[in-house]
Amino acid sequence: MAMSVRSVLVIAATPSELRELGSGPWSVLTLGVGLVEAALALADAADSLPTQAWLIGTAGAYPGSGLEIGQVVMADSYRFASAAAVQGRAHLPDAQPTVASPPAPAHTAPPDYPRVATLTTPSLTLAPRNAAFLGRLAQVEHLELFAAARWAERAGIEFGALLGISNEVGPSGHEQWLRFHHQAEAAAARALRALLLDSGSSGA
Repeated sequence: MAMSVRSVLVIAATPSELRELGSGPWSVLTLGVGLVEAALALADAADSLPTQAWLIGTAGAYPGSGLEIGQVVMADSYRFASAAAVQGRAHLPDAQPTVASPPAPAHTAPPDYPRVATLTTPSLTLAPRNAAFLGRLAQVEHLELFAAARWAERAGIEFGALLGISNEVGPSGHEQWLRFHHQAEAAAARALRALLLDSGSSGA
């Protein structure tokens, strides 16, 4: 099958995270929740690759990050880890990638958002001790981001992520997410819309 090229692809885990993005000179892809669903969705999209991709959605802020609920942040690095592995109670095989380094989006005006290290984990972190350990590696936690960053790295696709902070990682994280995720995902979507339209990175 011949491979087609789209200019910009916007990725999110759920449809609600794309709602405030609106229409524009970009395509969208919904991944589903978690690393496995994200990888499957991205594999299905392999016949129609963009030149630039962005992920938007919500993220949890690790304790001590200084980030606030409702704030928009821009991913600066992408890692995968588990609390058990970080604490020495489990081992990730050496052959398993734990760092992704996709090419950064070119010709995009840098937005005035904090640049943060991101961490993808197998599940949402609830225990305060685990949150403290993982917070040494990153400022925010997101379940699908590492899969998308590795996909972009392997395909040579320019990649970035804008995330709205919906909760603090820890025992109250899910309760906070239920309360604030609409606000956070809307903020991230509006931020990306403005960035793409103002910078002209979509090629329109």
